[in-house]
Amino acid sequence: MDNQRNINKNAVSALKWTSSLQIASQAFNFAVGIILARLLTPEDFGLVAMVLVFVALAQVFSDFGLSSAIIQKEGEPTAKDYSTAMSFSLFLGLLIALLLYFLSGNLAQFYNQEKITLIAQSLSLVFVFNSLTSVPKAKLSREINHKLISIAEMVSSVIAMIIAISLAAIEYGYWSLVAQQLILAFLRLVIIYRFSALPIKFGFYISNFKPLFSFSVYVFCTQCLRQTAVQADKLVVGKFLDSGSLGLYTRAYQLMLFPINNISRVLANVMFPVMSKMQNDRQKVASVYLKVVRSISLITFPLMLGLMIVAEEFVVLVYGEPWRDMGIYLSFFCIIGLIMSIATITGSIYLALGMSKLQFKINIINQPLQIAGFLIGIQFGIEGLFIGYFTAYLMSAIITWWNAFRILEITFFKFIQSITFPLASGGAMVVILLLSKHYLQPYQGERLLLLSQCVIGGLFYGLSIALYRPTAFYELKGIFIKKR
Repeated sequence: MDNQRNINKNAVSALKWTSSLQIASQAFNFAVGIILARLLTPEDFGLVAMVLVFVALAQVFSDFGLSSAIIQKEGEPTAKDYSTAMSFSLFLGLLIALLLYFLSGNLAQFYNQEKITLIAQSLSLVFVFNSLTSVPKAKLSREINHKLISIAEMVSSVIAMIIAISLAAIEYGYWSLVAQQLILAFLRLVIIYRFSALPIKFGFYISNFKPLFSFSVYVFCTQCLRQTAVQADKLVVGKFLDSGSLGLYTRAYQLMLFPINNISRVLANVMFPVMSKMQNDRQKVASVYLKVVRSISLITFPLMLGLMIVAEEFVVLVYGEPWRDMGIYLSFFCIIGLIMSIATITGSIYLALGMSKLQFKINIINQPLQIAGFLIGIQFGIEGLFIGYFTAYLMSAIITWWNAFRILEITFFKFIQSITFPLASGGAMVVILLLSKHYLQPYQGERLLLLSQCVIGGLFYGLSIALYRPTAFYELKGIFIKKR
C-alpha cells in the first residue's frame, strides 16, 4: 500500500513538473518558431525538413528500443545493463552517422536538390549525440524524475533557438535551422548525462544484452514501422511537390503537435513507468488509462476544433502573409490531432505490460496501412493526400484501441463515455464559431475576427464545463491544485 502511494505521489509530482516545464519550453519554442518563420522562407524550412525525414527514420536505429527495455525491466538495472545498452547505442549511432554522411549525395539526387548534400553531412552528428543521450534519459525516466529531463530539454532548446535566431538575423538562411538541431542535441546530451549521474563506462556483456534485447527488438521494429509511416507523408510531399510545399506542410504539422507534445506525450511519458510498476494489476492500469484519456480530451479537443476554424486567420497573424497557404494544411492537421491526442498514449499500455511483441504485430498492419494511404492519396494532389492520411490514421487508431481494450477489458462504450463531454461540447462550439464567423466576417478584419472567435469559443466551452461539471475537470484540478 505504501509503495503504491509513493508511486502515485511520484507520478503526480512528475506530472506537475513535467507539464509546467514542458509548457514553458514549448511556449518559448513556439514564440521562437514564429520569429524564425518571419526571418526565413517556407523553402528554407522545406530543405531542412527533407533531411530531417531521413534523420528521424534513421534515429530509431541509434537506440534500438533499449531505453524502453531499461524503463520496463522489473528488477533494478545493473551497472552492466547500463554499460551494455550505452555501448550498443553508441555503436549504432556511429554507424548510422557514417551511412548518412556518405549517402548524402544520393539523398540530394533523390530530391534533385544539391544543397541537401552538406545539410545531410552536417546533421549526421545528431545521431552520435542522441545515441549517447538515450540511456541516461531512460534512467531518469525509470526513476520518474521527469523534472530533470524537462529542465534539460528546456535549457538546451532555449540556447539552441537563441543561436538559431541570431544566425537567421544575419542571413544564414537554412543553416540557422541546421545549427539549431546540432546545438540542441549536443546540449541535451551534456545536461542529461550530468543529471543522471550515470558513469561514462562502455562495455558489452552478452548475458545482460539478451534479456534487454528480447524486449527491445519488438520496440525497435515497432518504432521502425511507426517512424516510416510518420515520415512517409513528408517524404512524399518533398518528392512529388516542392520544398516550399513541404515547408508549409511541416510547419503546420509541428503547430498541431504543440498541444499534443505539451499534454498527450507528457502524460504518456509519465504514465509509462507508472503503469510498468502496476503491470500485474491490469484493472489499475485500465483505470489510469481512462483517467488520462478523459484529461487529455478535455483540453485538446476544444483546442484542435477551435484552431481548425480560425486556422487561416491565425497563420496570417502569427507567421505573416507569405505563410497564408499554411491555413488549409493546419485545418487538416487539427482533425488528425483530435484523434492523435488520445491515440498516441495507447502504446504505453503495451510497453508497460511488457507486450512489445503484440505492439509490433499491430504495427505490421497499421503502419503499411498509413503509407498506402499517403501513396494513393498523393495521386490526387494535396487534397487527396489529406483524405488518404485521415482515412488510414483513423483505421489504424481503431485497430490499436480494439487490441488495447481487449487486454484491459475496457469496452468501447466506456472509452466513448470518457470523451463524450469534450466531443459533444467541442462539436457544439464548432457550430457556434462557424455561425459567428459567417455573420461577423463582413464587418471585421482578420485580426478582430480571430480575437472575437477565440473569445466566443473560450466562453462557450468554459460555460459548458461550469454547467455540466465533467469528471475530468475535477481530476485535473485535484492534481494541479492540491488542498492545503
